[in-house]
Amino acid sequence: MSQSKVWLIPTPISDTAYSQTTDTRFNINELNFFVVENLREARRNLRKMKYSLDFDKEVEFLEMNFHQKDSENKSIYLQWLQKDVQIGIMSDAGIPAIADPGQKYVAWAHDYQAEVIPLVGANSMMMALAASGLNGQRFTFWGYLPIKEDARNIAFKKALTLSQSSYHTQIFIETPYRNKAFFDYCLKQLPNSAQLCVAIDILGENQRIQTQTIEYWKKMPFAFIKKPCVFLFTLS
Repeated sequence: MSQSKVWLIPTPISDTAYSQTTDTRFNINELNFFVVENLREARRNLRKMKYSLDFDKEVEFLEMNFHQKDSENKSIYLQWLQKDVQIGIMSDAGIPAIADPGQKYVAWAHDYQAEVIPLVGANSMMMALAASGLNGQRFTFWGYLPIKEDARNIAFKKALTLSQSSYHTQIFIETPYRNKAFFDYCLKQLPNSAQLCVAIDILGENQRIQTQTIEYWKKMPFAFIKKPCVFLFTLS
């Protein structure tokens, strides 16, 4: 059994919003080991957290790089766990392992019976759901739909069926440059009576969260900006 502690460290979901956890158990300067999505972004966020250790001399980073073999990363990470140290896991924005990388490292920590401690932070999907007025008791998060048309149509049809059969809210995210295209896709695929929420730039200067019927959106199109966006819908 490992005595290591693995902290899931939240990071900002917008450029203008920064909040540091107030959990009294957590002291960022007690951590020398970090698993991160992107090294440069992690260092930037750590500086904002008033992290005082020398990145080059006192800190070890393990980057969750899709081009690097899992076995190599796992070997290094398990060596850390065996040292009974405190490890931080960070994604670029939001809470790691929720629509972001990190799940494997959390699972490996459990394999070693290390203590995993999630810290409170912003999650765009949950914030959008809470602010949408749609069903928050039953919901399905799909992440990004496939880019290829056939695969995308199949996945979206499954979401339609699920929403229709059990009144689940369906939640999607999209890259900023594809926001308008996905919005237009929803207008074509959903019936006029369906409720569609668009939640863009959550916690940012240009935050806008609005839920309307498809019929309304066809008459009053949404003015998109290139910021992260969450889409949610239910069928009435």
